[in-house]
Amino acid sequence: MGIRVSKSAAVPRAAVQPTTAVQPGDAKKGPSTLLELVADCNVSKEFMSDGAEVLLTHTEDMPVSAEVYWSAFRDFVELQLHMEGHENLRVKKGYGEVGTVVSFHYDPTDLAEGQREMKLVEKDDSTRTWRVQEAAPNELYKSYEMTIKARKVEGNTTAKVTISVRFVSAIKDQKERRQDIAYHMVHLLGARIRDILNFVVREMIGGKHRFELDVGCSREKIWGIVGNWNDVTWIREATSTVVNGLRRTIHFTKDRSLEVRLAWADSSDYLFVYEGDNSPDFLHCKYYRGRLQFFAVNPNRVKVVYNCSFLPAKDVSVEEFKKSLIPAVDKRMGWLKDTVGEPKPSKKESTKRPPDLTKGAYTTVARGTVRGPVEDVWKVFRPFGRDCMEYWKIYDSMEIEAPGNDVQGCIRSFVTSKTKSKIRERLEWRNDKEHVEIYSLLTMEPPPPVAMDNVYTTITMTELGENETEVKFECTFDVSTSLAVSKIQANQKGAYMACINGLQKHFHSEVGTLEVVVGSAADLARTDGWSEQIVLFKVDAMKGVYPDVHEKFNTQLLSLSKEIKSRNDQLKTEGKVPYTYLDPDNVAMSIDI
Repeated sequence: MGIRVSKSAAVPRAAVQPTTAVQPGDAKKGPSTLLELVADCNVSKEFMSDGAEVLLTHTEDMPVSAEVYWSAFRDFVELQLHMEGHENLRVKKGYGEVGTVVSFHYDPTDLAEGQREMKLVEKDDSTRTWRVQEAAPNELYKSYEMTIKARKVEGNTTAKVTISVRFVSAIKDQKERRQDIAYHMVHLLGARIRDILNFVVREMIGGKHRFELDVGCSREKIWGIVGNWNDVTWIREATSTVVNGLRRTIHFTKDRSLEVRLAWADSSDYLFVYEGDNSPDFLHCKYYRGRLQFFAVNPNRVKVVYNCSFLPAKDVSVEEFKKSLIPAVDKRMGWLKDTVGEPKPSKKESTKRPPDLTKGAYTTVARGTVRGPVEDVWKVFRPFGRDCMEYWKIYDSMEIEAPGNDVQGCIRSFVTSKTKSKIRERLEWRNDKEHVEIYSLLTMEPPPPVAMDNVYTTITMTELGENETEVKFECTFDVSTSLAVSKIQANQKGAYMACINGLQKHFHSEVGTLEVVVGSAADLARTDGWSEQIVLFKVDAMKGVYPDVHEKFNTQLLSLSKEIKSRNDQLKTEGKVPYTYLDPDNVAMSIDI
């Protein structure tokens, strides 16, 4: 589950983190900001007793008129679709008018969640008052009511919006109950107001635009940078940032600065949202929201979708404002791609000869064929860090050690899933032109039962055809006793084949289709439905299939070298059918390539 966070103007003073200055190079992962604010929030003891009624109120000024803000409430169902934390929305009753009931799974953060039903009980256009209630008690609340009211500001074109909640908690665990109340105080009330503002700006005013681009890196890598509130290296012309809770001031070249708010972030969906308001000199907007989401194209490429919402500061049309906004954002997206994406292979790595390495006395070889162009297969395999976990699924974790650059000489540390061994390996050489990589074993914890030395693994990819690549692992090593060689080789080959098989699955490397038809089986009952099916076929690692007579089934083959197995069991079935067996002369097998 991810973290969705927002901060309103009424965050309690005790909940705000100390101010910290962070330079672009200090791209360390920041704390779970929302959870820390929740932990530090001062919740009244009066709210904590069983049956106590909690009443909370929050007010913010909106950069639109009361009439424009109120337009968001014309359709109850449509508005609910834009509410944070409301998943799997269903309409239980009504068509959006007063009395309409919707159900949804409430999933706000790593806090309490559950199924809820909400009923619209008031929508008064004359007073601009909107009120909803929990339709029935649930595991979170015995009763719950939320009211939002938009008022005009005299002599101004803005609105003052007040949100209030009144509820009785049903959460039994005292810690979880306190967290839920604190979550309302430091996040939810302000987030609700601004979710509605964003809906108005996008759907009523039309201030929105969508950008897409592909970046040459893994989704984990780009999320580790953009999803880190302390990191501004991905922002064009940013020089440093000062973080203050859910707000940060970004400093840019030419003595410029911008304060933005973390609206919410969801690590499970790789989603990051920030907001800026009242910045006419920088964003040229009264309100701005940027929404970045990352989708994995493959282990080494990610699609970035950037949706922005904007309310121009000057009295210009949205379409006119886009003429300057779109080129500016395009430059920022290009900077993100160049900064986060994998660098082009350096001439140094592609031309340097392999190092002089001591070849061990023993060798382990594993090879397989991947149905994909050699350049594409190499591009997926090339990253030396955590990206390979997307297809090489034998590791719990993997990281490139500081400074974290995926270059010749870097060291990766990983933990194996099966034995929980902690292993460090160094990238000794990589040639992108020849598609060759060499890495060495540095350390293993706990150490192996026998001493190993000069452990070097060479991976070579060879083009077999336009859409076919051979992947070969070859490891040379020395060992203190030859008695352990066969065991070491078996373990190494298993790890190497896990990589090759993972690449095969990634590129859907089926070599053809096996078709099996059972022609006849002596004494096999065909229609009574009670006799056991006893003809078994297994291909590669597929689950066993038990076909009936004349039944045809197909399965895809990953390798022609794998064994095709069939078995007929002579089973006694309580005397009704004494023996059943497969007639091998009446089973047809064909391979379609």
